[in-house]
Amino acid sequence: MGNYSIEELWSYVCDGDNRALLNYYKNGGQPNRRFNAGMRVNSLLMGAYRNRNWSTVKLLKKYGETLTQEEYAAFKYEAEGAKMMLYMIDELKFS
Repeated sequence: MGNYSIEELWSYVCDGDNRALLNYYKNGGQPNRRFNAGMRVNSLLMGAYRNRNWSTVKLLKKYGETLTQEEYAAFKYEAEGAKMMLYMIDELKFS
């Protein structure tokens, strides 16, 4: 599997280094390792998302990465806000 520390993986997702991530997974790397950021535990998906590395987010999902329960709840809450934004934008087009 190779020895990849969670700090290395975190750096790869934040930098959008898909080649290094592919190497990790193709050599038996396991999904859903978590990065401890002080008071918070983050998924690798969150690192890629926060850094707007969309191709990395897609790659991570392909290899089975998931959000933490806390991240899932936060995204679900934010998605409701995004739906309301779209509703308001649509309404404004006709004003």
